[in-house]
Amino acid sequence: MHRFYIQSGKPVLKEGDFQHAIVVLRLEEGKEIEIIQGFGQRHLAKIGKIDLKTKQAELIIGEKIEESVEPPCKITLIQGIPRMDKLGDIVESCTQLGVSKFVLVYCKRTQGRYPQDRWDKKIHSLGITAKCAAELSAREIVPEIIGPIDFEKAIAVSEGTKLIPWELEQSTHIAKSIKGQPSEVTIAIGPEGGLEHSEIELARSNGFIPVTLGPRILRAELAPVVAISQLLSQIEA
Repeated sequence: MHRFYIQSGKPVLKEGDFQHAIVVLRLEEGKEIEIIQGFGQRHLAKIGKIDLKTKQAELIIGEKIEESVEPPCKITLIQGIPRMDKLGDIVESCTQLGVSKFVLVYCKRTQGRYPQDRWDKKIHSLGITAKCAAELSAREIVPEIIGPIDFEKAIAVSEGTKLIPWELEQSTHIAKSIKGQPSEVTIAIGPEGGLEHSEIELARSNGFIPVTLGPRILRAELAPVVAISQLLSQIEA
Protein backbone atom coordinates (compact mmCIF):
# COMPACT_ATOMS: atom_id res chain seq x y z
CA MET A 1 0.00 0.00 0.00
CA HIS A 2 1.31 3.43 -0.91
CA ARG A 3 2.13 5.71 2.02
CA PHE A 4 2.20 9.52 2.19
CA TYR A 5 3.05 12.14 4.82
CA ILE A 6 0.68 15.08 4.86
CA GLN A 7 0.64 18.36 6.77
CA SER A 8 -1.75 19.07 9.61
CA GLY A 9 -5.03 20.65 8.62
CA LYS A 10 -7.22 19.72 5.67
CA PRO A 11 -6.19 16.25 4.45
CA VAL A 12 -5.06 16.65 0.85
CA LEU A 13 -2.29 15.48 -1.43
CA LYS A 14 -0.53 18.41 -3.08
CA GLU A 15 2.73 19.51 -4.67
CA GLY A 16 5.25 16.66 -4.82
CA ASP A 17 2.89 14.13 -3.24
CA PHE A 18 0.19 14.94 -5.80
CA GLN A 19 2.69 14.55 -8.61
CA HIS A 20 3.89 11.21 -7.29
CA ALA A 21 0.47 9.77 -6.45
CA ILE A 22 -1.69 11.00 -9.32
CA VAL A 23 0.75 11.55 -12.19
CA VAL A 24 3.45 8.95 -11.57
CA LEU A 25 1.54 6.16 -9.79
CA ARG A 26 -1.74 7.02 -11.57
CA LEU A 27 -3.82 6.48 -8.44
CA GLU A 28 -7.50 7.18 -9.01
CA GLU A 29 -10.46 8.29 -6.89
CA GLY A 30 -11.40 5.60 -4.38
CA LYS A 31 -7.89 4.13 -4.20
CA GLU A 32 -6.91 3.24 -0.64
CA ILE A 33 -3.62 4.56 0.73
CA GLU A 34 -1.97 5.06 4.10
CA ILE A 35 -1.34 8.56 5.40
CA ILE A 36 0.68 9.88 8.30
CA GLN A 37 -0.42 13.24 9.67
CA GLY A 38 1.43 14.81 12.56
CA PHE A 39 3.54 12.80 14.98
CA GLY A 40 2.54 9.15 14.84
CA GLN A 41 -0.98 9.65 13.43
CA ARG A 42 -1.31 6.82 10.91
CA HIS A 43 -4.61 6.29 9.11
CA LEU A 44 -6.05 4.44 6.18
CA ALA A 45 -7.51 6.85 3.65
CA LYS A 46 -9.10 6.92 0.23
CA ILE A 47 -8.38 9.36 -2.54
CA GLY A 48 -11.36 11.65 -3.06
CA LYS A 49 -11.88 14.40 -5.61
CA ILE A 50 -8.88 15.03 -7.85
CA ASP A 51 -8.43 18.60 -9.13
CA LEU A 52 -5.92 18.71 -11.97
CA LYS A 53 -6.04 22.52 -12.13
CA THR A 54 -4.97 23.14 -8.55
CA LYS A 55 -3.00 19.88 -8.44
CA GLN A 56 -4.64 18.72 -5.24
CA ALA A 57 -6.43 15.52 -4.30
CA GLU A 58 -8.83 15.40 -1.38
CA LEU A 59 -8.49 12.53 1.09
CA ILE A 60 -11.23 10.65 2.91
CA ILE A 61 -9.81 9.61 6.28
CA GLY A 62 -10.52 6.08 7.47
CA GLU A 63 -9.60 4.05 10.53
CA LYS A 64 -6.52 4.72 12.61
CA ILE A 65 -3.62 2.27 12.38
CA GLU A 66 -2.58 1.35 15.91
CA GLU A 67 0.46 -0.79 15.11
CA SER A 68 3.76 1.08 15.53
CA VAL A 69 7.11 0.35 13.93
CA GLU A 70 9.01 3.07 15.79
CA PRO A 71 11.92 2.09 18.06
CA PRO A 72 11.12 2.00 21.80
CA CYS A 73 13.33 5.06 22.36
CA LYS A 74 14.23 8.25 20.51
CA ILE A 75 17.52 7.90 18.64
CA THR A 76 19.63 10.95 17.82
CA LEU A 77 22.65 10.62 15.53
CA ILE A 78 25.39 13.23 15.87
CA GLN A 79 27.22 12.72 12.58
CA GLY A 80 30.65 14.12 11.86
CA ILE A 81 30.40 15.64 8.40
CA PRO A 82 31.96 13.36 5.79
CA ARG A 83 32.22 14.08 2.09
CA MET A 84 28.94 15.60 0.91
CA ASP A 85 28.14 12.67 -1.38
CA LYS A 86 28.07 10.28 1.59
CA LEU A 87 25.50 12.18 3.64
CA GLY A 88 22.55 11.03 1.56
CA ASP A 89 23.39 7.36 2.10
CA ILE A 90 23.78 7.92 5.84
CA VAL A 91 20.44 9.72 6.15
CA GLU A 92 18.62 7.17 4.00
CA SER A 93 19.93 4.09 5.82
CA CYS A 94 19.65 5.48 9.33
CA THR A 95 16.14 6.82 8.72
CA GLN A 96 15.05 3.34 7.73
CA LEU A 97 16.65 1.97 10.90
CA GLY A 98 14.75 4.39 13.15
CA VAL A 99 16.79 7.55 13.79
CA SER A 100 14.59 10.45 14.92
CA LYS A 101 17.07 13.31 14.58
CA PHE A 102 20.31 13.94 12.69
CA VAL A 103 22.77 16.56 13.95
CA LEU A 104 25.49 17.29 11.39
CA VAL A 105 28.69 18.51 13.01
CA TYR A 106 32.08 19.88 12.06
CA CYS A 107 34.89 17.89 13.69
CA LYS A 108 38.63 18.50 13.72
CA ARG A 109 39.13 15.99 10.90
CA THR A 110 36.25 17.22 8.76
CA GLN A 111 37.64 17.93 5.30
CA GLY A 112 36.61 21.47 4.43
CA ARG A 113 33.74 23.76 5.36
CA TYR A 114 31.04 24.69 2.92
CA PRO A 115 29.21 28.03 2.42
CA GLN A 116 25.77 28.40 3.97
CA ASP A 117 23.95 28.59 0.64
CA ARG A 118 25.32 25.18 -0.29
CA TRP A 119 24.22 23.83 3.08
CA ASP A 120 20.72 25.24 2.65
CA LYS A 121 20.35 23.26 -0.57
CA LYS A 122 21.91 20.15 0.96
CA ILE A 123 19.66 20.17 4.04
CA HIS A 124 16.62 20.53 1.77
CA SER A 125 17.83 17.60 -0.34
CA LEU A 126 18.52 15.48 2.74
CA GLY A 127 15.02 16.26 4.01
CA ILE A 128 13.56 14.81 0.82
CA THR A 129 15.79 11.74 1.20
CA ALA A 130 14.63 11.26 4.79
CA LYS A 131 10.97 11.63 3.81
CA CYS A 132 11.26 9.02 1.05
CA ALA A 133 13.13 6.63 3.34
CA ALA A 134 10.55 7.10 6.10
CA GLU A 135 7.71 6.36 3.68
CA LEU A 136 9.48 3.25 2.42
CA SER A 137 10.04 1.84 5.91
CA ALA A 138 6.58 2.77 7.29
CA ARG A 139 8.01 5.23 9.80
CA GLU A 140 5.55 7.39 11.72
CA ILE A 141 7.81 10.43 11.63
CA VAL A 142 10.22 12.07 9.23
CA PRO A 143 13.50 12.67 11.08
CA GLU A 144 14.63 16.20 11.85
CA ILE A 145 17.92 17.26 10.25
CA ILE A 146 19.84 20.14 11.79
CA GLY A 147 23.29 21.61 11.25
CA PRO A 148 25.94 22.17 10.52
CA ILE A 149 27.16 23.05 14.01
CA ASP A 150 30.43 22.47 15.82
CA PHE A 151 31.05 19.13 17.52
CA GLU A 152 31.58 20.81 20.88
CA LYS A 153 28.16 22.47 20.83
CA ALA A 154 26.32 19.30 19.82
CA ILE A 155 28.03 17.27 22.52
CA ALA A 156 27.22 19.82 25.21
CA VAL A 157 23.46 19.82 24.56
CA SER A 158 22.99 16.09 23.88
CA GLU A 159 20.56 14.08 26.00
CA GLY A 160 19.72 10.55 27.09
CA THR A 161 22.13 7.62 27.13
CA LYS A 162 25.18 8.85 25.22
CA LEU A 163 27.44 6.56 23.18
CA ILE A 164 30.47 7.39 21.08
CA PRO A 165 32.07 4.63 18.98
CA TRP A 166 35.86 4.82 19.03
CA GLU A 167 38.36 2.56 17.30
CA LEU A 168 40.70 2.55 20.33
CA GLU A 169 37.99 1.26 22.68
CA GLN A 170 38.22 -2.53 22.77
CA SER A 171 36.15 -3.88 25.66
CA THR A 172 32.98 -1.81 26.10
CA HIS A 173 30.24 -2.83 23.68
CA ILE A 174 26.93 -1.07 23.11
CA ALA A 175 25.05 -3.94 24.75
CA LYS A 176 27.01 -3.40 27.98
CA SER A 177 26.33 0.33 27.96
CA ILE A 178 22.53 0.19 27.79
CA LYS A 179 20.92 -0.01 31.22
CA GLY A 180 17.24 -0.94 31.27
CA GLN A 181 15.04 0.66 28.63
CA PRO A 182 16.26 4.22 27.92
CA SER A 183 13.82 6.82 26.62
CA GLU A 184 16.49 8.44 24.46
CA VAL A 185 19.87 7.44 23.07
CA THR A 186 22.40 9.74 21.39
CA ILE A 187 25.17 8.26 19.25
CA ALA A 188 28.09 10.40 18.05
CA ILE A 189 30.05 9.29 14.98
CA GLY A 190 33.16 10.90 13.53
CA PRO A 191 33.92 11.82 9.90
CA GLU A 192 36.49 10.12 7.68
CA GLY A 193 39.58 9.60 9.79
CA GLY A 194 37.55 9.38 12.98
CA LEU A 195 37.58 11.59 16.04
CA GLU A 196 40.69 12.96 17.70
CA HIS A 197 41.55 11.93 21.24
CA SER A 198 40.71 15.41 22.54
CA GLU A 199 37.21 15.10 21.07
CA ILE A 200 36.70 11.74 22.73
CA GLU A 201 37.77 13.22 26.06
CA LEU A 202 35.42 16.17 25.59
CA ALA A 203 32.57 13.79 24.87
CA ARG A 204 33.50 11.66 27.88
CA SER A 205 33.40 14.75 30.11
CA ASN A 206 29.86 15.38 28.84
CA GLY A 207 28.65 11.91 29.76
CA PHE A 208 29.40 9.96 26.60
CA ILE A 209 30.52 6.35 26.89
CA PRO A 210 33.21 5.26 24.39
CA VAL A 211 32.19 1.94 22.81
CA THR A 212 33.58 -0.47 20.26
CA LEU A 213 31.74 -1.56 17.12
CA GLY A 214 34.07 -4.51 16.64
CA PRO A 215 37.70 -5.17 15.74
CA ARG A 216 37.56 -3.76 12.21
CA ILE A 217 37.75 -0.16 11.02
CA LEU A 218 34.55 0.91 9.27
CA ARG A 219 33.93 3.54 6.62
CA ALA A 220 32.29 6.77 7.77
CA GLU A 221 29.00 5.91 6.04
CA LEU A 222 28.90 2.37 7.49
CA ALA A 223 29.78 3.12 11.12
CA PRO A 224 26.43 4.77 12.02
CA VAL A 225 24.49 1.91 10.41
CA VAL A 226 26.41 -0.67 12.45
CA ALA A 227 26.10 1.35 15.66
CA ILE A 228 22.34 1.81 15.33
CA SER A 229 21.85 -1.83 14.34
CA GLN A 230 23.72 -2.95 17.45
CA LEU A 231 21.64 -0.57 19.58
CA LEU A 232 18.37 -1.86 18.12
CA SER A 233 19.38 -5.48 18.68
CA GLN A 234 19.67 -4.60 22.36
CA ILE A 235 16.63 -2.39 22.96
CA GLU A 236 14.24 -4.33 20.73
CA ALA A 237 15.25 -7.77 21.97
